[in-house]
Amino acid sequence: MAGKAGDPVMLQSRDLSREEPVSDALFRLYKSLYSYDKTPLHAVVESVEETDDWKREKITFAAAYGNERVIAYLFLPKKWHPPFQAVVRFPGSDAINIRSSATLPGMNYFDFIIRSGRAVMFPVYKGTFERDDDLKSDYPNTSSSWRDHVVAWSKDLGRSIDYLETRPEIDRSKLAY
Repeated sequence: MAGKAGDPVMLQSRDLSREEPVSDALFRLYKSLYSYDKTPLHAVVESVEETDDWKREKITFAAAYGNERVIAYLFLPKKWHPPFQAVVRFPGSDAINIRSSATLPGMNYFDFIIRSGRAVMFPVYKGTFERDDDLKSDYPNTSSSWRDHVVAWSKDLGRSIDYLETRPEIDRSKLAY
């Protein structure tokens, strides 16, 4: 039965501290869902824009699944010298409903990182921005579609790190998420 306007909204949450660990064998099975073959990235720098503080490259590279391409934005500080420490960003839930990453909402949440002399990688994860699909909410659920998105996000993150490792101006030993 639907609630009435003004009724309290009860958000479901899960107390993970009460969960029992799975067996080592089952953990290995879960872990295998997130693995991928390190195939060629076929990376392309699609465009470059510059401000006084940074250079922003729009990059695409092969996803670790299907025939999709990941879009990513790499911000490189202009007032500092490489090699740069790098931070890989994950967007807020608004990325599910915004259809373009061109303006990158939330820049004010991470521009200070670039100004501090670090590079920032902002991948466009599956189901977000122009990589829109059937994902409609960031609330976790038990559907296979949700599971598949979480796995794809992990692979998009992994491929983003793979890409950063190809860039000589990035310090491979100093990556953050």
